[in-house]
Amino acid sequence: MSVRVNILKLIAILGLLSFPASSLAKSEINYRQGSFNRQLLYDVFTESDNQNTLVSPFALRTALTMALMGTNGETADEIEQALRQYDNGEADIPDKYKTMLSKYKSNTNFKMANVICLNHKFRLKESFLQLLSDKFYSTPLLVDFAQPNQAVNAMNRAIEKDTDFTIRNMVERSNLGYNPEALLLSAAAYNGDFALPIPAEGMQEKPFRVSPTSSVDIPMMKYKGKFDYALLTKDLLSTAIRIPYKDSDLSLIVIKPADNVALKRFMRIFHEIDFDLRSLKRKFSETEGYVIMPKFKTEFQVDLKYFLNKMGMTKFFTTARFDEMIQQNQAIHFANVIHKTSIEVKESVATAVPYNFAKSLHPQFEIFEADRPFYYAVVNSNFEPLFEGTFAGMST
Repeated sequence: MSVRVNILKLIAILGLLSFPASSLAKSEINYRQGSFNRQLLYDVFTESDNQNTLVSPFALRTALTMALMGTNGETADEIEQALRQYDNGEADIPDKYKTMLSKYKSNTNFKMANVICLNHKFRLKESFLQLLSDKFYSTPLLVDFAQPNQAVNAMNRAIEKDTDFTIRNMVERSNLGYNPEALLLSAAAYNGDFALPIPAEGMQEKPFRVSPTSSVDIPMMKYKGKFDYALLTKDLLSTAIRIPYKDSDLSLIVIKPADNVALKRFMRIFHEIDFDLRSLKRKFSETEGYVIMPKFKTEFQVDLKYFLNKMGMTKFFTTARFDEMIQQNQAIHFANVIHKTSIEVKESVATAVPYNFAKSLHPQFEIFEADRPFYYAVVNSNFEPLFEGTFAGMST
C-alpha cells in the first residue's frame, strides 16, 4: 500500500478539526470521533489515582495519524479502529492537517510536540520523511536504544525544544521496556489568557469540596459580568459555562455536576451517552452574573499502551508492519505511547470583552461556583476539544 493510499484513510480523524461542513458530510464520522475522545478520557480517569486528569485528543490523534501514515495492513486497521475511523475517499487530509497545525503553530500559548522515535539502525523512506515534515511539522528521531540514558536524554531534548520547554522530563528509562525498537511521544501544553477581566485582586482562598465530607482551601478566581451558560440537567445532571480566551478562537468550557452527583458518576454518564461537546453550541445562552472557579495548574502524564490495547491496537506493540516508514522488510514493535500535558488556568488582566456571546434566550442572573470536582475542556470555535480534563481540587 502506498503512502498515497494511506492518505485516503484519514478523513474521520478530522472530526476533531475545524473544516467546512462539506468535509464532514456523514454524521457518523463525528459520532465515532466523539467515541474515541470519551473512551480515552474515561479510561484514563477511572484508572488514575489522581482525579486531576488531562489529555489532548488533538495532539494524540495527530501522533497516531503520523504513525498511521507509515503503516498498512492489519496494523493500519487497528489504528483506524481505535480512532473510530472509516474511509470515505478524501485525499487531501494531510493538507487539512497542515492548515490546522499551522493555525495553532503561531499561538504562543499553545505548544504541541509529536515525535516518532526509532532505533537508529532503521533506514527511513524519503517519502515518509517528506510527508511528516511538510504536513505535520515533525521529524522522526533516531536513537540508540542500546544506550538507554543517551536515548532518554535525546527524546526529552526533542520534546523540550518543540514545546519551548513547557514540557520537561517526559521520558524515563522505565518507559523503554525490554528491547525497544520504537516509541511514540505526544505532548501538549496551554497557558492562555482569558478575554474577560478576572482580576487578581478578586482572588480568595475558599473551600473546595474534595468529597461530600471534606474540603480544602484553594485560590478561587471571581468574575462578574456576561458569560455563556447552559443548564444540562436532562443530559448530564450538571451546569456549564464558557469563557473565551484572548487572541484566538479557543475557549474554556467548565461542566459542574449537580450537588448530589459525584464526579465518578458524572464521568460514567458522560461516557455512556457518548456526549458530544459540539451539542453545547446550541445549548449555551448569554447570561450575567458571577463565575467563581479555581486558579490551578495541572501537569499530567500517562503511558497509553494499556488503554490503546483495550481499543484494539495490539499489533502496534508486538508485530507491526511499517512498510511505508522504514526500508527494511521486517515487523517492529512500539514499546509505548507516552502522552504528557500541561495547562494553567489563571486570572486575566483583560480590560475589554471583544467577544460575541451566545444569543440570550432567558436573560437572568446566575452564580456559577465551581467549588467541587468538575470536568473542563479547551475547545475551538466549533466546540471541538484540544484538551479535556477533570479537576478534583489537588493542584499540581
